[in-house]
Amino acid sequence: MATPDGPAAGDRVGGRRLATIYRVGEFELRADERRLLRQGQAVALGARAFDLLLCLVEHRDRLMGKDEILAQVWPGVVVEENNLTVQVSALRKLLGADAIATVAGRGYRFTMAVSAPAAAVLSGEAPELDLSLPDKPSIAVLPFINLSGDPEQEYFTDGITEDILTELSRFQTLFVIARNSSFSYKSQAIDIKQIGRELGVRYVVQGSIRKAGQRIRVTAQLVETLTGSHLWAEKYDRVLEDIFAVQEEVTECIVGAVAPHVDAAELLKARRRPGSLSAYELALRARALLLDSAMKTDPALRDEGLRLARQALALDPDSVIALTFIAFGQWQNLAARTAVDRVAAWREGMQACMHGIAIADSNVFHANKAFLNLYDPAGSRWDDVRIEAHLAWQANPQDASTLTGCGYLLALCGEPLEAIRLLERALRISPRDPIAFNSYANLANAHLAARQYAQGLAWARRATSAAPDFVLGFAVTAALQVALGDIDAARDALARARQLAPQALVTIERSDPSREPTPGSEARRRYRGFLRIAAGLDDPGSAEALR
Repeated sequence: MATPDGPAAGDRVGGRRLATIYRVGEFELRADERRLLRQGQAVALGARAFDLLLCLVEHRDRLMGKDEILAQVWPGVVVEENNLTVQVSALRKLLGADAIATVAGRGYRFTMAVSAPAAAVLSGEAPELDLSLPDKPSIAVLPFINLSGDPEQEYFTDGITEDILTELSRFQTLFVIARNSSFSYKSQAIDIKQIGRELGVRYVVQGSIRKAGQRIRVTAQLVETLTGSHLWAEKYDRVLEDIFAVQEEVTECIVGAVAPHVDAAELLKARRRPGSLSAYELALRARALLLDSAMKTDPALRDEGLRLARQALALDPDSVIALTFIAFGQWQNLAARTAVDRVAAWREGMQACMHGIAIADSNVFHANKAFLNLYDPAGSRWDDVRIEAHLAWQANPQDASTLTGCGYLLALCGEPLEAIRLLERALRISPRDPIAFNSYANLANAHLAARQYAQGLAWARRATSAAPDFVLGFAVTAALQVALGDIDAARDALARARQLAPQALVTIERSDPSREPTPGSEARRRYRGFLRIAAGLDDPGSAEALR
């Protein structure tokens, strides 16, 4: 039967049959094809589970009794009620625990939001593509404009664009439009909002390149397509001594700046939206809480962040952000010794990493796996720490947060000079990173490990200036002040750290790295010794032997 808006699904238009399609969250239920898709990919689902899902979706406006469901899903067959329970459980595991509500003694009701059935052509002329915005932030890199007036510079301009696109594609949290689609707009007048609709993207990177003599200026900006508002813009002036080195450097800078700004914009949207949240929005909020808990060493924030991340996974078991931050939150729990069950915390974090690597072999999962190996309750696995840190770094050398974490780990593994190199690179490619204070503190740690105390103190002061609530910034400041002989200043810094988080330093002060010989144990023994002196637990005269 035709609807007031046009033909109904299942009717024929111009000799072509139409199929019924329901959209449920990130899923697409294609009734006529008997297929369930998630973000365009087929999902393995048994025949009875599919029939049950379709039955519940089609009658989502009311409660369905068990007998009615059995009659529709198993027509003419006598089956036990347990079969229905098994299929409901399978669907909840796939769609989320709250997708199907049980009304005791009466039946079931489908509770997820379902779009009206869409009509898609099964034969004849192909239907239009679905270009609605995905939950994952979507971005296109438009061809940069060559303002040099020199056609021979076109290869350099296109090279910059292609490199930015390639490097952004390394970020598993971004949906990046392929080159051929982006380059279809080359040499055309640009309407950002129209491009957003045509490519189905929320963000666009665009820019221009001008060459004059041996100097080049690259401008770039990040634009939100829905509003046309500019989220970020920057100019890069360089000398063309080696054009390909300049191309690589500018690419690093742009990618390092764009990724954090997309993250910040997405988080702002999630915070503003009240009411029922999607898995993506829950994961974003979990991310914000867990990052905040790391800065403040606040277990309450960490627990709430983990709770939200688990909620996100219940809705979307493959949520990269939720998996990432369950792993992150649990190694933070282990490092701060706030986990009630250390083995269970380690296991949950490691399982999140392994699942994440299986679905998206991303740098962040290797980095989190390295940290979890560091805090394994059975004993730190240093070879695995080093291997995973290097895998993370190699997987995405443009991700400033990964480079920062790897720098910290390599300093612990006895490679402080390599750690300094990675940390300085992180700051170079993301000089305006909102969490740059973490890199500053890690650089202070790495310089302390390398016995470069004055340089370390300069970085520690930058960390505490940029983030006055960052506990570890004040802790490393205290250690470096002792190394430089200023005990009073060290005590002041340690007092500030304890004021922010009274229990945060207990583990460091009490631990004895000499009992666990590792590549970096000598540097950790020195750090611990300096902190004990700042805390008044050891005589200041013992500092000389440590230096």
